[in-house]
Order: sequence, then C-alpha cells, then structure tokens
Amino acid sequence: MDVERIIDDIEQLQEMFEAPDIRPLSASDISAANRRHDEMLAHSPWFRLWQHFGVVADLSPRCTDWAKSMANFLQLQPHIG
Repeated sequence: MDVERIIDDIEQLQEMFEAPDIRPLSASDISAANRRHDEMLAHSPWFRLWQHFGVVADLSPRCTDWAKSMANFLQLQPHIG
C-alpha cells in the first residue's frame, strides 16, 4: 500500500468538502430546512403562537385553501364603523 498516495487522496477529499456549495437551493432543500427549523423550535410557546397566528410562508394547498376561506369569511362579515 502506498501510504503517501492514500494521505494525498484524503487531503484532496478534505479540500473538496471544505469548498462552499454554490449550487442554488432546490424546493426540497428549503422544505427540509424549514422542517428542521420547525422541529427544533416545536417546544417553544412563542413559536407555537407564531405558527398558529403568525404569517404563513407555506404555499401548500392546505395553507392557500385556509387563506382563501379566511378571505371569503372576512368579506361576508358586516363592517363596523
């Protein structure tokens, strides 16, 4: 076995993985990061409040349907004032 060659190969791999990843994030990358973030903060009461009442950045049909139904509900309410 050529120990010097193995060491050189390992150093080349280390250099490759030290370089920043310049590829653009895909939708699944962003979704995975959001999921990890939500799981990390799941026990925070402030985060749960924000999740329940805060701004929704999720564009899944579940959230867009909720937003549409809320907009319809608000349009049907009598205006006071």
